[in-house]
Amino acid sequence: MQIQRIIDLLHEDRSVGMVVPTGNVFGTEHWGSNQGIVEALAYRLPMAFDPDELRFPAGSMFWCRPWLLERIADLDIGDEHFEPEAGQYDATTAHALERLMGIYSTVGGMDIVEAMDVKQRLTNYRKNPQVRPNVYAFYLPQYHQCPENDEFWGEGFTDWDNVRKAKPLFDGHRQPILPSEEVGFYDLKDPEVLRRQAKMAKDHGIDGFVFHHYWFDGRRVLDTPINNWLADPTIDLPLAICWANEPWTRRWDGLDQDVLIPQTYGEDWANRFWDDIAPFLNDPRYIRVNGAPMLIIYRLGEIPDAMDTIDTWRKRAADDGHPALHLLAVGPLRECEMLELDLFDKADGLVGFPPGSNIRLESLITRLSPANPLQGDFMSYHSATPGDHASEANGIYRHAGVMPGWDNSARRGVSSYGFLGANPVTWRRAFAEAVPRKSLASEPMVFVNAWNEWAEGAAVEASRRFATGQLESIVDATNACAACPTFVVAGATTANA
Repeated sequence: MQIQRIIDLLHEDRSVGMVVPTGNVFGTEHWGSNQGIVEALAYRLPMAFDPDELRFPAGSMFWCRPWLLERIADLDIGDEHFEPEAGQYDATTAHALERLMGIYSTVGGMDIVEAMDVKQRLTNYRKNPQVRPNVYAFYLPQYHQCPENDEFWGEGFTDWDNVRKAKPLFDGHRQPILPSEEVGFYDLKDPEVLRRQAKMAKDHGIDGFVFHHYWFDGRRVLDTPINNWLADPTIDLPLAICWANEPWTRRWDGLDQDVLIPQTYGEDWANRFWDDIAPFLNDPRYIRVNGAPMLIIYRLGEIPDAMDTIDTWRKRAADDGHPALHLLAVGPLRECEMLELDLFDKADGLVGFPPGSNIRLESLITRLSPANPLQGDFMSYHSATPGDHASEANGIYRHAGVMPGWDNSARRGVSSYGFLGANPVTWRRAFAEAVPRKSLASEPMVFVNAWNEWAEGAAVEASRRFATGQLESIVDATNACAACPTFVVAGATTANA
């Protein structure tokens, strides 16, 4: 009975990382001579942790889900990193890993529960179970040749050129950030790429993609992938559109400097825009909320006559046979427009879009190697995330947005901004904390920025460094994979469990 309760607790309550025999949780008094080794292992990710909050299962006796043990592989260590067995009782890699497992659980946003507390913890959880939200990832359709890229950056250019040329700017800077060998430097002109991505996403708890849609007053750019999706109904991928209604600039940041394609709003533009997106919204695979197609506007506050525009779109949705239009606005972005209060009433909600807003910025630049050439800044990922939580105020629901990392040095070089400390463990905590425990929305959603922003270091797609580790963290935090094994038992003692 107790063993079944342990299994059920680990399977159901994803805020529990480990179950250990009663009395077997040790703390800082048992650092011994292992702290330096643990810090060296954590640096390999890299991962920050507070040594004064050490809690770990002594004797490596614990139950956990496979995700926790799989994170050892992220350290990229082998036999050569372990000392020959000579009866040591302290200061070895094995002893350090014993402590690191507890740190993983804590930093990953999970509790260590003693066996005597399992029954009550499970009872309490079942009274207030976590709501699993729909998880949608923003998707960059940049990775294919197009006339605009040829004109502005040189023939054949794609964002992969930026990704490949990235170099570390200081000690510990993990660049280049590359897709896994399996994913490769794909060409989105090939519809099979999107089909493979759809399967990878579905297998790892991503319920759909939100495509950035580039429409400049009738001129559509980077639209080959979404056209491929529309043309092939066998691509099993729910999809929604986020209109990136900002100028296309040479600086990649959306600010009005070195404008390549301006964002203008000509005569009858609202109807022309609807005509452009209607075929996608009418597709049965398109993402809907209570039956209404979901449309996200990146900078709603920049739209002229936005109130009338929204009314026009809602009428067009009704004319097309939709029960409504579910219109979301990306929450006000740092350095960009603020939304007027009456626009809040017109929208059906807001979407968080880190690192654009709602995050805490803790600079680490003074702690970097003194010879670094940075003109930008690097900040703490741990302090910045999740930053955004699902919330409701004045009748407006804000859906949480969360980023798996951020580092735009592939695009901006020494002028870049980034966040240090992103890895599958810290990402799991950030994602789990962004998931609403009890949602006030009829269909709770969490938005991930992003699936494949490789040149900005924001990708949950499989990477060369962590394989599918970032995706596995989503699965573990949301119990999204019903077929996944539910627990692992470490150690030989279960009498107290």
